[in-house]
Amino acid sequence: MEEEMETVVTPLPSPDMGYEQGVVFVKFTDDMISLVEEDLAKGSLATKSDGLNLTLESLGIQHMERVFPHAGEFEGRTRREGLHKWYKLTLAEDMPVTKASVALEDFDGFEYVEPVRKIKTGAFNDLDKGLWGLNNTSTMGADINVLRAWEQYSVGNPNVIVSVVDTGIDLNHEDLAANCLTMHHVNTNNPANAIEPQSHGTHVAGTIAAVSNNGKGVAGIAGGNAQAGQSGVKIMSCQIFGSGSGGNTSMAIKWGADHGAVISQNSWGYSYDFNDDGRITGSELDYAMKAKIDRVLKEAVDYFIKYAGCDDNGDQQPGSPMKGGVVIFAAGNDAIENGCPANYEPIIAVGAISQSGRRASFSNYGDWVDIAAPGQNILSTLPKNKYGNLSGTSMACPHVSGVAALVVSYCGGPGFTNEDLKEKLLMSTNYLVTPPSDKIGGLVNAYEAIRYNETGKPGDVADLEVSSLSNNINLSCTVTEDMDGQPNAGYLVVYGTKKSDVEWAHPTNTGAALSRYFENDKAAGEVFEMKLDKLQFETEYYIKVYSKSLAGKYSFSTEVQSVSTMSNTPPEISVTVSADAFGATPNVLDVKVTDIDGHEVALRLESETQTESLVKVEDGLWKLKLPYRKDGESTVTLIASDECGLETTKTIRYNKVTP
Repeated sequence: MEEEMETVVTPLPSPDMGYEQGVVFVKFTDDMISLVEEDLAKGSLATKSDGLNLTLESLGIQHMERVFPHAGEFEGRTRREGLHKWYKLTLAEDMPVTKASVALEDFDGFEYVEPVRKIKTGAFNDLDKGLWGLNNTSTMGADINVLRAWEQYSVGNPNVIVSVVDTGIDLNHEDLAANCLTMHHVNTNNPANAIEPQSHGTHVAGTIAAVSNNGKGVAGIAGGNAQAGQSGVKIMSCQIFGSGSGGNTSMAIKWGADHGAVISQNSWGYSYDFNDDGRITGSELDYAMKAKIDRVLKEAVDYFIKYAGCDDNGDQQPGSPMKGGVVIFAAGNDAIENGCPANYEPIIAVGAISQSGRRASFSNYGDWVDIAAPGQNILSTLPKNKYGNLSGTSMACPHVSGVAALVVSYCGGPGFTNEDLKEKLLMSTNYLVTPPSDKIGGLVNAYEAIRYNETGKPGDVADLEVSSLSNNINLSCTVTEDMDGQPNAGYLVVYGTKKSDVEWAHPTNTGAALSRYFENDKAAGEVFEMKLDKLQFETEYYIKVYSKSLAGKYSFSTEVQSVSTMSNTPPEISVTVSADAFGATPNVLDVKVTDIDGHEVALRLESETQTESLVKVEDGLWKLKLPYRKDGESTVTLIASDECGLETTKTIRYNKVTP
């Protein structure tokens, strides 16, 4: 008996808007694929499932094929990840994809049903010239700091392959040919299976790996050094746009992983301008703000991250510069606080800056954007040995891919992982010119990315505990060692009453958030305690913590935690007979003042005769001396006040007879 499973269907906008017509992706359940796979492999639409046959016939399905073709030596991992269960269905010409999707949903042999979303590159022309992204002479610090990286570390390494999932690259361009692989992938309905050189993909490729120092055109970030005989990284063209329709973006990303790429460069995204009027408004905007990555693309991205640079078992291949891959996407050019598929968390999402260092007006933004790069008026290669300027997050994205390739070129090798690369990229960014308030991440920094954690990597903050008492927040963690075997030098606590302020704060620029640094005096393995004092009462605070090594480097932050401060509690006064009392009747009392909130407390007295005295012995303890009186009753009032102004009073009456 087949197990019942819920079929998931991608939410649809207004009918058929935003979707490619004529195709739908489906993912079979385990039971169904085992039943029909052999038939489908033969190209037959007559399978062992009567239910599937009836569904296909009713919709006029003309053809079915795997979204991810048989992967040869990597078929094992392809099947382990369930990618063999994805199929592309070709519909009858008059069948709307929305109608077909709803009908396919009724068949319980499908786990997912997804129309194919329209995609766009999103670049647009501009006129200015110059490689300011590599060396910004008008706004100091507002570039990727690559010149120092070239001088001291690397100009690229041909062992590193970047797959450019985009329009076709001009593989014969005078400034690109030396760094372009002839091996390529065409994922459109192009009968010749040949690359169609176009401006967008060629421009992106040039930013990453145009041959440097060759006396021609532009310099790529990881393009080598022609005069010194040093080759750059290799570019792999994976074309998804062209004269043919039906480009399979998911297949293109997976193909890169199966053919040696460790970095997947993607300057494209979903299209939300369903009516093609050049604007995203109304229901289009509503849809765009809720958009999430399609399931089939998610699984392809996950596959690339897990298996790039690896054999079929997921172990790093001999000679591969990195275990696992990174997938980098442009954030998009809609000037909205969302972007898809770049908003999928494992992806590195890239926002764009202008030459001033601030967010470009067109760039999408939000807490999902990981890193920023130059994206306005970017000069690079164009087909037929030409050069020109384009703007967009499409142009920012290859700056990050180029820096990533440069980092792997220098740091890569056995044991180097995609997580190592991500850490270097994201923890070395520059917030000095691109503030957290722009919500596009810090500016990518090639020199610092290579240097990051070369030595002195701090140990991660371990078992952080957070609690509050009154208007104080107490934190504790176990001290860990940096990579040099030394205890962490200290801890930076970033906090504030707005979660977004804390989320966007960075060790070198906390922006609107507050911060306090605590120097560590404990050995590794001991508990280190910190206190944020004098905060607002009854207020929710958001907190994250970085450790800092002796080398001055910061760890990744802890997850942002929230904790609320409490109301103020008044001090307490207790009075007892002192051991210093003398005479028949005690005339010296011990006065103890406590404050459970840990506040500093002052104590004073008021009396009618002003003959009593109060002497402080130590913090929290006083001696109250009472004079001898022949007769009559006297009173003295003690007033304890904490540092926040809250008071407690205690009145003492005494009547003493002289012996």
